[in-house]
Amino acid sequence: MEVSVEAAILIAVTVVAAVAVAFWASGFVAQVTPFERLEITGARTVDGRTIEFTVRNPGVAASSISAIELMGRVYHRLPVGVEVGAGAVKTCTVRLSGNLPVGASIELVVITSTGKRFPAAFMANYGDFSGPFVIGVESVNCV
Repeated sequence: MEVSVEAAILIAVTVVAAVAVAFWASGFVAQVTPFERLEITGARTVDGRTIEFTVRNPGVAASSISAIELMGRVYHRLPVGVEVGAGAVKTCTVRLSGNLPVGASIELVVITSTGKRFPAAFMANYGDFSGPFVIGVESVNCV
């Protein structure tokens, strides 16, 4: 009977040690493996032709914004990507060539240089027409 108790204790200690090592290893891998993630917050219209939003990178790898998409159409490809480092926050301003339709739900997508897409939706508070969305992007500036 003593041998089986000792064996059970030895097996239990081995299992606990294996689980602890696996938990530590998975946390270590998550910290050192680079992954790209951006969060778009505070998207809003400043006036009928200007959109402002904040991009935060909570990931562990730097990301580079290469394009802006509005309402399912890529409107602006940045000639030089906007670098958003790990833990960094950037405020971007998009200047449009025409006015937004007031009250419309606008879908904004930030596309990175690796092709990952990070969407956000907001309502246009400013604008002066209710026609179709056929507006071009004049400029994108991120600070």
